[in-house]
Amino acid sequence: AALGPVMLKIAGELADGIEKNLKTLATAPDGEVAGTAIALLSEWNGGNVPADTEVLAQAVEIAADDSRPVDVRATALHAADAQALPLARKLAGDSKQPVLLRKAAIGCVGLYGSASDFPMLETLSGESARLAQAADPALNSIRRRLSHPDISAPIPF
Repeated sequence: AALGPVMLKIAGELADGIEKNLKTLATAPDGEVAGTAIALLSEWNGGNVPADTEVLAQAVEIAADDSRPVDVRATALHAADAQALPLARKLAGDSKQPVLLRKAAIGCVGLYGSASDFPMLETLSGESARLAQAADPALNSIRRRLSHPDISAPIPF
């Protein structure tokens, strides 16, 4: 019975160490695992509490950084919150961006966007089959949120 408090203390110290290391990985300028570290941090504590605002801001910075690998930027967009919406709208509509990044941006718009995003998403849906794979669910996600205004959290698609 005396081991219980000791085990809890050890577990807490391990969790603190893991969180610290993930934050280091998330901010490493040359780290290819930054996006994954951001994603893990955004779900820290089982996703039961809002992610650290510093982590979410870092996700937006990584997603906007053209020097980062595309998959890292896309993962960072998946982990970001509504503050990434202006960037996501810009990336989604930029035909010079890789499709992987555009699809991640479209997903972000689907989670946090509004009816004002319908024209862009409808255009993207008609642009290519690959973009339609993201744009159609994004449109449906926004429509569901609009038809259920009592739901405060975004509905994943």
